[in-house]
This record gives sequence, structure tokens and C-alpha cells, in this order.
Amino acid sequence: NSTGVSNPLIQNSNFEYPPLAILWEALPIFLVGGDEQLDNFTQQALAAWKHLFKTFYLIFESVIFLVILWLYFKPAGFLNTDLPGLCLYVVTGLFLGNFLYDRQDLILGGLIFFSFVLLLSRLHWTAAFFMLAAGINFKLVPALIAPIFLLGSLPSQFHNCLYGDFFNRKFLLAILKRITFLTAMVGGIFAPFYIWGGKPALGFLLY
Repeated sequence: NSTGVSNPLIQNSNFEYPPLAILWEALPIFLVGGDEQLDNFTQQALAAWKHLFKTFYLIFESVIFLVILWLYFKPAGFLNTDLPGLCLYVVTGLFLGNFLYDRQDLILGGLIFFSFVLLLSRLHWTAAFFMLAAGINFKLVPALIAPIFLLGSLPSQFHNCLYGDFFNRKFLLAILKRITFLTAMVGGIFAPFYIWGGKPALGFLLY
């Protein structure tokens, strides 16, 4: 629960999310108080932080809604939605908004959603993998769907390899290239946090 943590920057206990998520939670702190309040986070600053935090979530969900709206007016193959689905999103958002804006799951779900949209779009597969890498740096769960992206990003010429020619050299090289790129992106996003914070940046692995 994001608003249940008064100061995520100075906690000594391990945090369940990687550093990118901690940065997301900490960002409003700098906007409401600056560095001088990190050791003396007042109730007034906490209230301002909560307000800003929910505002950030509102902006983020608005971007998600705009993408869904775009898919309604300009469907592209599998990328489409219908009016009932659009209305369902709005209605559930109104009822669950206050709950969703109090947790990290909305951001994580949004990053996964954007990853799939990019994967199914006509953009190069690296765009989807970069977004997936951002999601993995937010929480490790998206790593579980990485195989879907590995296979889903392959050109159609490799589809038959999944059934009878798995050890095809070009097929394996294409898979290796994607694994290498995703690993590099995950490491590249995480590296600045590790350089700045050292081993404590790995604390989420012990949660």
C-alpha cells in the first residue's frame, strides 16, 4: 500500500518492489518538500504527497484510457475494443479508482498493457521489449510473461520452427537476440540505481 508508507526513501526494511517503483513513490516527496523534509516528513507534507500521488495515477490512467479510446476509433487487427468494453472500463474505473490509485498494481498493469499493445502493433519489437523491461524493473512479475514476448515477436517465417524445427539456427539466433536485448534493457534501467545505492538496491530480492 503506497500511502501506508510515510517515507519510502529512509526505510531500513526491505521493500517488495525494485528501485524504479521506489523512485515512483518517492517522486511526490521532492515536489512537496524537497530533501530537507526527508528526515522530518510532517503530516501536512504526507497529505500533500498522497494528493500528488493520486494525481500521478489519474494522469497515468488517463493515458491508458486514451490508448483504449484510440483502439476503439482506429482498430488495427487484434488491437481493438468495442463500446461495451469501453463503458466497462469507465464504470469499473469510477468504482475502483480510489482503491487502484492507492496501489502500485495500476502502474504495473499499465506497463504490461502498453507492452502488449506495442508487441501487437507495427512498431519494431524492441519497443515492446523496452516497455516490458520497465515493467520488470517495477516488479519482477512481468518476467513470467517474457516467453510470450519472445515467441510473439518472431517473424512468421519462424512459426513452423515451434512445431518441428526448434533447433533451426536462424530461429535460435532470433530468440537469443531477443533474450540479450531484454536482459540488456532490464540491466540498463536497473544499473543507475545500483550504482547510486549499491547492494541495498537489491533488497527487494530478499523481501
